[in-house]
Amino acid sequence: MREVVLYIFSFFIIYLFTFGNTYCDGWEEGYKEGYCYEIVNCIEPVIPVCPTPEIGFDTYQDGYNRGFKKGQEKQEE
Repeated sequence: MREVVLYIFSFFIIYLFTFGNTYCDGWEEGYKEGYCYEIVNCIEPVIPVCPTPEIGFDTYQDGYNRGFKKGQEKQEE
């Protein structure tokens, strides 16, 4: 029984490290920060659905960068 619990726990930890910081997580954080960039007391916007990443640009940082840029564009509208 201990081995089963340990196995499940190990799988969960590995899953978090592997998939915990996804492209869409970066997109959401970047969009919020881009929208509120240099604005005091900014109210965070409703975040649009995460777009499909371009081939080769599917890391957390890629999502953050793209979201930041789109958030700034939306704020300028």
